[in-house]
Amino acid sequence: MLGKESHTKAGFTLIELLVVIAIMSLLVSILMPSLKNAQELARRTSCASQVKGLFLTSEYYRSDYNDYYVPIRYLNSGGTNYPWAVLLFPYIDGASTDDLTISNQTAHCLYCPSVAMELRNKSASYTSYGYNRFGVGGNQPYVDGGKKMIRWLGEPGETLVFVDCTSVNQLAKGIGDGWYEAYNDPTGGGMFLFSRHSGEANIAYGDGHVSPKRQQEITDASGKVYSNQSPWFGSNCYP
Repeated sequence: MLGKESHTKAGFTLIELLVVIAIMSLLVSILMPSLKNAQELARRTSCASQVKGLFLTSEYYRSDYNDYYVPIRYLNSGGTNYPWAVLLFPYIDGASTDDLTISNQTAHCLYCPSVAMELRNKSASYTSYGYNRFGVGGNQPYVDGGKKMIRWLGEPGETLVFVDCTSVNQLAKGIGDGWYEAYNDPTGGGMFLFSRHSGEANIAYGDGHVSPKRQQEITDASGKVYSNQSPWFGSNCYP
């Protein structure tokens, strides 16, 4: 009678296990940069969509205010200073402009996805997107009965309206990664474009198109702070 054949189940040896771990580590190291690049591309795309949406929101404001652009700030009779974002709250989620903080409902429009949660400041002055202070926002706060704001852009396709933005001073203090106003300040220490996305920043222009740019692409060669050229001013006019 034939005896029962014996089968012994072979397991991994220590050397084989180490080889498998090494191969997996190598694959992870190869794939991680691609994964990070894919994540950043997704954030950049989402940010571009938000900048576009913010521009369209400001256009709704203009339709209610005889085509005047939203002012960089509004100063009411009680002395309260409202940044532009607060004036757009009703067009984002119907929120009251009495609240100067960014709610969960408005956050999806005002924070760039690349900004970490712990760096997001609830104050409406620390949005991820700066508004063109001089060329579109009118520079000074609008006061009831005061001068009218900018009503039209002479070069809309060349004039930036919203841009990825931060303030070096505020960021150094740990207050938050953002600021509500932008102007041409390549020397640092002020409010200017912030290159969050692989060295570029998303910009919404006056004709509605969105394009990423590097900081040196939108500052003049002299490093002059208040450039009178596009994309900061162009031939924009007060009526």
